[in-house]
Amino acid sequence: MQDVLSQWLAITAHRRCQVFIAARFCGDAAWHASSQRLVECRASDALLTVRFNGGERLIVSHPSGVRIGPSHELVVGDATEASFCWYRYGHPRSLENLCEEVFTKRDHVIVFERMGPSFPTGVTFPYEGDRFVQVLSGRRVQDKPPEPARPKPTWRDILPICSNRTPRQLGEQRLSAGRQAAMRVSTSA
Repeated sequence: MQDVLSQWLAITAHRRCQVFIAARFCGDAAWHASSQRLVECRASDALLTVRFNGGERLIVSHPSGVRIGPSHELVVGDATEASFCWYRYGHPRSLENLCEEVFTKRDHVIVFERMGPSFPTGVTFPYEGDRFVQVLSGRRVQDKPPEPARPKPTWRDILPICSNRTPRQLGEQRLSAGRQAAMRVSTSA
């Protein structure tokens, strides 16, 4: 298994990664905005651990069927449990901001628990897949720091650039042009 992990680490270096457990995306909605790169992969007979540069950690208990998929994703075919831990994005790395999702497999049922600030939850759902854990690698991540976020422009910001008319006037203008086109069609027929 360590050979597979070493090969996958070489393929996936400097790429963003996304973790799916039991066909469900792990982490919070802001995860796609971060630049998570692999830091370390370790394996033993009982445990597989993958660490990322943002402090995230994937832990898989009793993994089997570990392989590299056709799109260079890491696939764990089966395991007894998998957990994904991360610190809330945009907040300090502290215990108060530590989040964890745990997927425990019992026959063909997953017991899912999500712990952390503002969303403790638990649910069970059926699962019969052969890809219990997948770590997908995406586009290359640049080593430069991310650009600061720009505020989204509103129509009031954009409108003066486009026209000195209000949105209602622009709509009426488009409607008038549409009526004119309809009239041209009806008179030519």
